[in-house]
Amino acid sequence: MPEIHATLSASSAHRWLECTAAPSLEATVPSGSAVSEAALEGTEAHSMAEAKLRAALEGRPAPASTDNAEMEECTNAYVEFVIGAAKALSPAEVAVEQLVDFGHLVPGGFGTADCIVISEDTLHIVDLKYGKGIKVEAEGNPQLRLYALGALAEFGVLYDVKTVRMTIFQPRLSHYSTAEMERADLEEWAATVVVPAAQAADAGEGEFKPGEHCRWCRAKAICRARAEGNLALAQKEFKKAPELAPEEIAEILEKGKDLAAWVKDLEEWASAQLKAGEAVPGLKLVAGRGRRTFSDPEAAATTATLAGFEAFEQKPLSLSALEKAMGKKKFAEILGCFITKTTGEPQLVAASDPRAAWNPVTPESEFEKEN
Repeated sequence: MPEIHATLSASSAHRWLECTAAPSLEATVPSGSAVSEAALEGTEAHSMAEAKLRAALEGRPAPASTDNAEMEECTNAYVEFVIGAAKALSPAEVAVEQLVDFGHLVPGGFGTADCIVISEDTLHIVDLKYGKGIKVEAEGNPQLRLYALGALAEFGVLYDVKTVRMTIFQPRLSHYSTAEMERADLEEWAATVVVPAAQAADAGEGEFKPGEHCRWCRAKAICRARAEGNLALAQKEFKKAPELAPEEIAEILEKGKDLAAWVKDLEEWASAQLKAGEAVPGLKLVAGRGRRTFSDPEAAATTATLAGFEAFEQKPLSLSALEKAMGKKKFAEILGCFITKTTGEPQLVAASDPRAAWNPVTPESEFEKEN
């Protein structure tokens, strides 16, 4: 299904619900024409998943397999999950790649739900996330909630839905997250949170509110509110002492991540402006350091071999390349016995991180304790 996006879309709701002034500022920034490799891969995975799911629901043979074992495995797992969810609510109706309209709550609001399973009293939204960069949770997810509200508007007359279930299916991270809420609670959230924020965003009103949601905002580089928030760190007055206290260092490191990300965004914006022929006072582009390459690698290697030099090498594929080619299941079955995993270097994270704290226990330290 071709991708169509609303201005106040479900996928960007995490941003405009928090920063209602963002959409009007984003409208002044042209959207990039380049499509990332990850986005293309995600589109391909969704198309494959849709074809397989429709075939399974209609009792037809699955589409012919491709040479992408990982994608085949992930989409098979998605289909298996949806079929299981439908059986759990049987008798149930299943809608695939369903256009959902929540314009009665959000001006011009609509989106495409990957899968909707609906029975007499339960609505289940399933969202396939093929990316493996960021783990997405279903709990409190505004995108899934808006899809559910759109689905209720479409099917609510036919079914007496009382419970809304929402699932994020992220197979490449082996991550499956489900949240559940009563229909009444969802509709109350829509009335008290969504409607006021959507009205303000649609009118170009409200406040700028920098935060984690800035990451995907097209206007993140030119947003003054974000700049003021980041520059405030440089103006902070610390304790009058020769050295920084541990808690001050922790605060600087935590806020410094946002500052570093902001500077990177500014650099990318300035480079784009200069490449487009626009002036940025005080800055210019210079030629980067090039690298030497063969115009015809095969011919060059053959020529070197004929001259008496070994120019070809044969080596095994990397673990990641083999896993992608074979698929996780076959990879684990066939090559699992050859895999060893070392302990990674400790990472510095915020104390709020859910992972257990690193314990610096070594054989040497244990020996010292015993003696």
